[in-house]
Amino acid sequence: MLHTVVALTMMQIWTSRFGDCQPEPSESVKLRLVNGGSRCDGRLEIQYKGNWGTVNARSWDMPKSNVVCRQLGCGAVHQAFAGGYEEGSGPVFTPNIQCGGSEASLQECKSEPWGDTGYSHSQDVGIVCKESLKVRLEKGGSPCAGRVEVNYRGYWRPVYASSWDLQDATVVCRELSCGAALKAPHEYHFGKVFDYIITYDVNCTGTEAALRECQSEEWDFYTHPEPNYAGVICAGNSVARLVDGDSRCSGRVEIQHGDQWGTLCDEYFSLEDAAVVCEQLQCGAVKATPRDAYFGTGNGPVWKDNYICLGNESRLADCQVSAWSRISCSHGNDASLICTDEMWSVRLTEGESRCDGQVEVYDNGRWSRIQDNFWTINEANVVCKQLRCGVATSSYIASGYRGKEGPVWVTDLQCEGSESHLQNCSASIFNRSFSDFIGVGVLCSGE
Repeated sequence: MLHTVVALTMMQIWTSRFGDCQPEPSESVKLRLVNGGSRCDGRLEIQYKGNWGTVNARSWDMPKSNVVCRQLGCGAVHQAFAGGYEEGSGPVFTPNIQCGGSEASLQECKSEPWGDTGYSHSQDVGIVCKESLKVRLEKGGSPCAGRVEVNYRGYWRPVYASSWDLQDATVVCRELSCGAALKAPHEYHFGKVFDYIITYDVNCTGTEAALRECQSEEWDFYTHPEPNYAGVICAGNSVARLVDGDSRCSGRVEIQHGDQWGTLCDEYFSLEDAAVVCEQLQCGAVKATPRDAYFGTGNGPVWKDNYICLGNESRLADCQVSAWSRISCSHGNDASLICTDEMWSVRLTEGESRCDGQVEVYDNGRWSRIQDNFWTINEANVVCKQLRCGVATSSYIASGYRGKEGPVWVTDLQCEGSESHLQNCSASIFNRSFSDFIGVGVLCSGE
């Protein structure tokens, strides 16, 4: 049920006294916000003398509301009004408190005696703290695409798209930890919804941490005859994995959004998309993209992200994402992928971090060290690039890596330094087993 919102104005502190109702300095004043969408918005209630009661809007102001939000761990105040929530019950207090707005709790404010005013509950104070203003994306097929909706006073409602642009979308993607903003669609791109809107004329600079920090019309419940809703398509985290295959480079394609893993629909999973996944997982080239849940059906959501990759990107997050298709997909359409698994995996060991140490290569089911008497900064740069460790700051041909019986690659790698993987360099290689050899090492600039 929607209620009439009455704006608060600054008023003189009401100085009437109420006998022995002065709260003791040692007495803890408990607060809560009720009948809102979270613990950070709702009708203000205070427990005093063992009883929970509401607060009348007379003599209440924004500095006091700011202290309430801070005391509840809900950030700063966003709005305060009278009569904006369902009417309360019990006593109606008018605590004569003088707050500057920076206090940690109401007990730190100057206070005169309290009492039950006998007023009706029609003017109970309501408060919306900023931490309650959550954002979500709906009807986009993933948590990182869809119609922008805000949880305001307990209701999820859309944002109107007047002046909506990519800067506004950038802030939403940042707030949801969904990577970069790719598009800012509007009208009814993500479906029509005949409902109240929350705000309009949103004007973000693109640097804000959350949508609530952007300039806009006052947040309230509005009606508008034209369906023009703000939408966002973010790149997402696009962390990929292959599951239930015969090796680490084959299986069902799964993508992580936030902390949730879901599958992709094979209808929109192209060879170019597959090539990027193989590259991202360091699994060589595409060998096959079997259909119809070849590696079994997954759990969780079926993301409707439609990646538009060129095939030369290093990860899915670098690809464009289109609006999700209207075709319904189930787990029976889970995308599958088999990569050639020919890419040499590389690691650095015995260093102080994963970006420092002796170079080892995984090939034919085992890790092998490298002996290369012509190792240069070019080869080192390729290792750092393959490990996503920046650039090489040092390369070593070091007898300090002597010891340890085991397989060793004796190589003559010749890299230009611009290759993305060691496998792309020209080389002559043969395997031997050494207990004493001169190894190669790399120190990279870092991730």
